[in-house]
Amino acid sequence: MSEAISTRNGNGIILEEYKGNYSLSSMREGQDGVFRAQWATYQLGKDKHADKDWPVKVNLGDRATAIGALKMLLAELEENAANGADGDAPF
Repeated sequence: MSEAISTRNGNGIILEEYKGNYSLSSMREGQDGVFRAQWATYQLGKDKHADKDWPVKVNLGDRATAIGALKMLLAELEENAANGADGDAPF
C-alpha cells in the first residue's frame, strides 16, 4: 500500500490495508537497505506460545476508525511537544 517509513536505527513502519482493515506494521532495514517485516512468536498464555511467527503490527480497524486513532495519536504527540515533554515514557 505504501512505502516503509524509516523511523530510526534501522526501524520503520508501513501502513497496510487488507480487506478494508488498516494496520501499522513494524519493519527492519536489512544491510542491503531494504525494509522487511519484523516477525515474532506471540505468547498465548503463561507458558504457551504460538506455533508459528506472526508479523508485528497494530490493527487500526476500518478506514474511519484508523483515521480517528491516528489523529488521536498525532494530537497526543503535538500536545506533548507543546508542553515541552522530552519524549520519554512516564513509566
